[in-house]
Amino acid sequence: QRPTLGLVLGLILAAALAALQIVSLRQLAQLPLERRGQLYQIAAKLMPQELTEALVFVALVGTVSLCEELVYRGFVFAVFQRVSGSVAVAIVGSAMLFALGHIYQGRRGAASTFALGLLLAGARSWSNSLLPPIMAHLAVDSVAGLVGRQEAKRSAEAQHRADPVPLETIAATLAPFRVPLDQEQLRHFQNYLYLLLQWNKSINLTAIEDPIEMLSRHFGESLFAA
Repeated sequence: QRPTLGLVLGLILAAALAALQIVSLRQLAQLPLERRGQLYQIAAKLMPQELTEALVFVALVGTVSLCEELVYRGFVFAVFQRVSGSVAVAIVGSAMLFALGHIYQGRRGAASTFALGLLLAGARSWSNSLLPPIMAHLAVDSVAGLVGRQEAKRSAEAQHRADPVPLETIAATLAPFRVPLDQEQLRHFQNYLYLLLQWNKSINLTAIEDPIEMLSRHFGESLFAA
């Protein structure tokens, strides 16, 4: 019964957490770019862009999920339980170290990771198996990479259709390159950026899809080189 319980619990957890992750990604994608945080922008650049990258990403996520669960819900959980003699201490202690290992995500990210750690450790304790947390962990990370990129792309397209990149945003993005630009020049950049975004949908002109990154990588670096 235990292996069956672990498999069923793993499927339920994976489905529930994957659905929650999709909802969270969609909500995040609706926020203005500047409110999504620097970590989101870095992660967006690392998300898989095509099928080959997606396959490599899934393989990497599978390795990460397995290794982290062996460490946190396997070794760390067992150490806390043996030292304290308490399952509750093992659940909380392993979740705390799990959150500490993800402190680079900021306070909010660490808090979410702690809550996830509690859930995964609870599932591990109830089922007496690492299968549920491994399956759930794999689902969460896979959705983050495979669905997150699509949501970010869809949000950027919808935002650009509704409102082109403001001149103030263009000026602020290009300011670090220290090339003075007047309003007319900024409007030319705005129009060119719009055309680049539109044509890039049908012709692969650039792998960069985020308009702010286009401004920095293509426009700004060209200005600096000139």
